[in-house]
Amino acid sequence: MLSVNNLSFFYHPDRVILKDISFDLSSHDILCLLGPNGTGKTTLLRCLLSLNHIKTGKIEVDGVNIKKVPITKRAQMMAYVPQATSMAFPFEAREIVMMGRISHISTGGRPTNEDRKFADEAMEKLGILHMSKALFNEMSGGEKQMVLVARALAQQAKILVMDEPTANLDYSNQVKMLLVIRSLAEQGYSI
Repeated sequence: MLSVNNLSFFYHPDRVILKDISFDLSSHDILCLLGPNGTGKTTLLRCLLSLNHIKTGKIEVDGVNIKKVPITKRAQMMAYVPQATSMAFPFEAREIVMMGRISHISTGGRPTNEDRKFADEAMEKLGILHMSKALFNEMSGGEKQMVLVARALAQQAKILVMDEPTANLDYSNQVKMLLVIRSLAEQGYSI
């Protein structure tokens, strides 16, 4: 499903962040990156998503070089949960989750009932459907994190790239998140 071959990345040539990284990830696989702060974990995730442009190497999804995949199609292949985020506008939680459906809606189109169903199912899976009308910017860090994970689930990409998905979560929700991740892997997602 996801293949990374000899990936290297640097911001400045005299300080290489990632060098010759290679791995393969199949459906049902969970890959965890562990290490101290500042060692390139988030940078690697940003490279996988083409948010950082790799210097050498190749990233493929189902045998196709990710550089050759249009951004809308790429969003249907990979969903991203960042470490943290804020919104400039007062969006409700359900609106944030619906943003995960953008790659499935034609330009100028509107969300369908099916899009709303996927958003609600994602929120239900995480036990946050009751927060649908809550304003994102007024939520705790943990609540925001759950909404961002629901947004990624609503996107229906088979590869989930999650940067510290349990950050800001209390113990109960950390356990719930890990169970959701395991369940998703069992369903064929790569995480």
